[in-house]
Parts: sequence; structure tokens; C-alpha cells
Amino acid sequence: MNKLNIARVGWVAFHFIHPTELTQGKMKNVLLRRAKLADMQTIESYVEKFRLDNENLKFEQFIVAERKGSIIGFGRIKPYRHCFELGCIAVLEAYRKRSIGSAIVKRLIEDFPSDDIWITTDIPEYFQRFGFKSTTDAPQEILDKIKRVCHSRQHPNAIIMLLRRK
Repeated sequence: MNKLNIARVGWVAFHFIHPTELTQGKMKNVLLRRAKLADMQTIESYVEKFRLDNENLKFEQFIVAERKGSIIGFGRIKPYRHCFELGCIAVLEAYRKRSIGSAIVKRLIEDFPSDDIWITTDIPEYFQRFGFKSTTDAPQEILDKIKRVCHSRQHPNAIIMLLRRK
């Protein structure tokens, strides 16, 4: 069974096993952990507020940044039939500019279940710092998502980016 098939069957069981406390600088007392079912109401609320991809949201796809028991950010690995997408990266306004979003992205990249890391975004300059590059050569599922989700969620300038680990 190849890595993608293993991931499709149960990648969550192999990822985000240990919570990570962020202790450097402005991220003090922030915990990165796997989302729980009880987190979904909060995650869904912010997905709507920030007009993020609201398709097939499942708690197993998310990690959250938590401070003093409250979710202050989150990110997702969204599975498709033939690929995965890093997405739904969000940090509450009061906690931005503290490297929390970067910590979420780095953790998702580290635990990503394939070597091709896809993202759709309308802020490409943010993701370039992690090595993502703009592309139009993407799996059909990602191309379809741009039309179906990004445009309907009022992100008409969203583009596809790829980070290839190998």
C-alpha cells in the first residue's frame, strides 16, 4: 500500500500524536494539538466568519492553536480522492503577527501525508515564505475546488500553490 493509500485510510492516526506547546516569544502559552469533536462548533464558526473552505469539515482533519483553553487558530489537511490540500489556516485577529499561523503551517507541512502539498489561497505572498510556488498544473480535484469553493466563498483571486518536498 503506498503512502497516499495509507493516508487515505487513516492518516490522522499517524499524525499530530503529541501536542506541542509553543514557548518562544509572542507565542508563549500556546498549545498546538489535534482538534476534538467538541472544537468543531468553534472551528465552523470561524470558517464561516473568514469565508474559508467549508466543504466536508471533520475534526480529524484539523489541528488547533489553543491558549488558556480557547481556540485562537487552526489549520486543516483536507483529503481528496487523489491528493491532499493544506487549508483553512486561520488565526483570530487579536493573535495575529505572533507567528502562530506560521507554527500551524509548519506543523501541517511536517505532518502532511504526501510529498506534494497543495493549497488554494488569495494571499500567495504569505505562503511563499514556506516555499510554496504558484502553479496551474494541479490535480483536477484542486482545479475544481477553485471554481466550486473559492469563487462561491468570495475569493475570486484565489490561486493554486504547490510545495514539493522531494
